[in-house]
Amino acid sequence: MPRSREIAHALGWPCRLVAAVVLACGVAAAAGPAQPIWPEKWREHEREKVSPLTPAEPKLWAEFGGEAAEKAVYNSPVGRFSATAYRFQDSTSALAWYEYLRPEAAVPVRGAATMSTLPGALFAAHQNYVLVFDGWRPQGPELEALYKLLPRMRASGGLPKLMEYLPQKDLRRNSERYILGLHSLELFAPARPSAAVTAICPPKGMDSGVIVKEFRNRFGAIIANGQGSMKGQIFRIAHLGYFDFADLFAVIAGLEVILNANGFPVNYGTGVAAVQEIYESAAVKQPVAV
Repeated sequence: MPRSREIAHALGWPCRLVAAVVLACGVAAAAGPAQPIWPEKWREHEREKVSPLTPAEPKLWAEFGGEAAEKAVYNSPVGRFSATAYRFQDSTSALAWYEYLRPEAAVPVRGAATMSTLPGALFAAHQNYVLVFDGWRPQGPELEALYKLLPRMRASGGLPKLMEYLPQKDLRRNSERYILGLHSLELFAPARPSAAVTAICPPKGMDSGVIVKEFRNRFGAIIANGQGSMKGQIFRIAHLGYFDFADLFAVIAGLEVILNANGFPVNYGTGVAAVQEIYESAAVKQPVAV
């Protein structure tokens, strides 16, 4: 798997090389709710206090289309517990936030693709909401009763199906991330390179479409531009199927030529040298099949 960050560093780009499938674009956060999210009473649970919450990643929150966030404390026969709700414009954004928010050590709930637990804590995405409980883990009946009380809940087309097709072999638990814009692309992907496609930010001031056309016109090579709001902002190099290090040497060498030809100076050989070093560490010491 190409180690994109080392190559980007060698090329001296101001942006990071990252890997992801860009699925949608984020939009600015909507105005806050006219009413509290958390109900005063939910079955036998009595709300003690409630307050608005400022998400820890405001840029990501805006990119994901966050509408409102609120934390409440409840008194209950099960004890005192806190409950945090994040509401989004649609279920895709809620899924993306859930994947961002759940801890790496969280244990997925069997039969529930968007629910995971830690001792004494529950993380769940349901329609356009993400819910976090600390101090108590509500079960199915309690959650179903709560869903009926939460304002502005909507499915908005249902959850994306892509995650159902992810190969499970060697999949690192809780490593999945939905990328909805440039901020999430740069935030998540460097630590989670893809074996299928690498998305790359061009140098500042350069349209990625220029790189796509140059590869086609100069070298007869096909790479992809960004889609939707990402068009002109990223280009994508696939590395599926019959693809090896020799192809990577050629792609990076061609990229150096294209950048220099379009007024973005690169010292020839720096990117290729980085790939060679990666190859050496990954494959040179391995025996060659005869």
